[in-house]
Amino acid sequence: KGFDRLVKAWGIVSSKHPDWHLDIYGGGSMYDNLMDLAKQCNAQNMTIHDSTPNISDEYATSSICAVTSYYEGFSLVILEAMKHGVPCVAYDCPFGPRSIIDNASNGYLVNDGDTEFFAERLCRLIENEEVRKLFSEKAIEKAKTVFDADVIMDKCKALYEEMLER
Repeated sequence: KGFDRLVKAWGIVSSKHPDWHLDIYGGGSMYDNLMDLAKQCNAQNMTIHDSTPNISDEYATSSICAVTSYYEGFSLVILEAMKHGVPCVAYDCPFGPRSIIDNASNGYLVNDGDTEFFAERLCRLIENEEVRKLFSEKAIEKAKTVFDADVIMDKCKALYEEMLER
């Protein structure tokens, strides 16, 4: 999931915002490598957790979701974060993030692999509570109006009915 890219960006962010903390969920077998990388990048205030079955609890106490994947399908991580009003910063990697995040409206898309700008976008959200709140509201709105189960089911039903008419 590109946690190595996240740790590199966090090295930049944590030097500017030592009062903020990064929680990574699902480090698994990469734990030792990520901790070594954190030392190399001087990434402070960072915890790597095992996967959790109650990710909603974590979103409820989060301010920002950082998605540094090398590629994504349809990103449930981004969608779940938005549903909980957590604005996302994501690399514009192949496929998923662009189909969910409206850049500079409900989150930020960053050119794939641009660690410096990724860190800058995280810092912008950290430093601007009003922007975080606005993105949070827009994220919740998009999750409800575009990706809500009832909305999707209505679209599926309409598609099936259209296909049956043909």
